[in-house]
Amino acid sequence: MTLQLKRWLEILQSSYWVIPSIMALLGMLLVPAQFLIHDLLPDALLRLGFFQHLQNMGQATARGILSTVAAAAIGTASVVFSVSIVVLSLTASQFGPRLLKNFLKQGVAQLTLGTFIATFMFSLFGLTLLDSAMQGVQLTYLLVTVSILLGAGSFFVLIFYIHHIATFIQAPRVIDDVSRALMARLKSLPAIDRDAAQNGHCPQDDREEPAPALQRELKTARSGYVQAIDFDALLEQSVTHDLFIRLDIYPGQFVLVAQCLGMVGHADAVSDDLLDALLDCITIGNERTATQDLSYAMDQLVEIAVRALSPGINDPFTAINCIDQLAAGLSLLADRELPSAQLHDDQGKLRISKPRMGYGNLLDAAFAQIRTHSQRDLAVTRHLQSTLQNLHALSLPEHYHQAIADWCEQREEHSK
Repeated sequence: MTLQLKRWLEILQSSYWVIPSIMALLGMLLVPAQFLIHDLLPDALLRLGFFQHLQNMGQATARGILSTVAAAAIGTASVVFSVSIVVLSLTASQFGPRLLKNFLKQGVAQLTLGTFIATFMFSLFGLTLLDSAMQGVQLTYLLVTVSILLGAGSFFVLIFYIHHIATFIQAPRVIDDVSRALMARLKSLPAIDRDAAQNGHCPQDDREEPAPALQRELKTARSGYVQAIDFDALLEQSVTHDLFIRLDIYPGQFVLVAQCLGMVGHADAVSDDLLDALLDCITIGNERTATQDLSYAMDQLVEIAVRALSPGINDPFTAINCIDQLAAGLSLLADRELPSAQLHDDQGKLRISKPRMGYGNLLDAAFAQIRTHSQRDLAVTRHLQSTLQNLHALSLPEHYHQAIADWCEQREEHSK
């Protein structure tokens, strides 16, 4: 799956209108499909007493049923929308506005809203077919049957939605949802090279960068967050044009207009068109995304913990839960290698150099703010110290152990 496709899927997942719009369209298309459904139904089924009763139903009764289902569906859809807004408001105030995407990505709210809108659209447009006939066969019985089934199904979807809302707004459930996203992101990292880990570093990151005769700056034309960098496309461009690219940015970083993102080196002059092609490989937007940003999910857990430690909420148990989940994520790196700082072509030639997030950077992203805000809570402070000791006792690569020891030592010095 390409990087651009992943970004579009993430945007669509967190959009509130996509699923309801698709389901509304399906509800509309289901109305003219009644002719096809009628041909597919076996005659034995149509001779059942239920269908015989519906076939003898008057137009006025059928119209009343469809009108009632349509009115109930659109009324309940407005209630579902209102409840969703209230839940989003509570989530933003208690856990932070950046957690709203996690609620939207669940899809339950969109699915529920879409079910009622689809029921409304089918019943509304079904009223236009009440007087229609195909080969002398009235479709009133089928329209009423499907409308009743959609109405009954919407009722059960509503019950499930209420159950989902009641459980999702609980702090442990929110933390678990964010932590699963963090685990999935860390599990996608490549397996660690144990031989390299014994030396405390990645050998490929030790190669000296070439010094081309001519270099040009990569400057962005807009400000925002670096959402994604297509390293495969950059590597392809560097091989095609024999370039060396040194990037000074990383996903999740905020950049300013005309800020230098890196240097492009070549033996000859680098054209403006080539620079534009390289800049197209760097996506800059108004907000951070989890596509390549390792610390994105960590920051969400940290935000929950910091808010829980605020005097207004004062919920140390939620903060302790966040610490546990952050430690669980960091423990997954026992057999995972963080992205390399250098990329090479098939011949082993260094093509791209970029900043590398080390284990110490992840420790800082996970625990620095929690440690600062937990100084007034002895239970959280002790639990954080115990968690770091448990991490250090794991079978991690040696340079990970060293990073934990260095981080704890630096924090001790800062607290004095």
